[in-house]
Amino acid sequence: MVNQPSRATSARAAWQRSGAPNVEVTSIEDPGWRVRIKIRGTSLEDKDAHARRVERTEHDSFHTWLSKHVFDAECGALDLSEVLYEFRIWAEGARAPATRP
Repeated sequence: MVNQPSRATSARAAWQRSGAPNVEVTSIEDPGWRVRIKIRGTSLEDKDAHARRVERTEHDSFHTWLSKHVFDAECGALDLSEVLYEFRIWAEGARAPATRP
């Protein structure tokens, strides 16, 4: 029997070859999420940045910024879709995240 790559492995390889940004989503202990989208070598690499922080409650908040060609974000447990939306509107030119000092 020959081992063939799974669909997920094949899709990941196609994504990487396509030049699309690499995306990492990890859990953090607050509870919440950390999102890192690598944009080096994409049309987004030289986009301007500015601060975007929303704090509604202790666990309902997010912060986005750019650091070394990476769109970074941290958010509350229920705010992941909002952070991904923030990336989309920044990528489409409506607004830019902050460069973290």
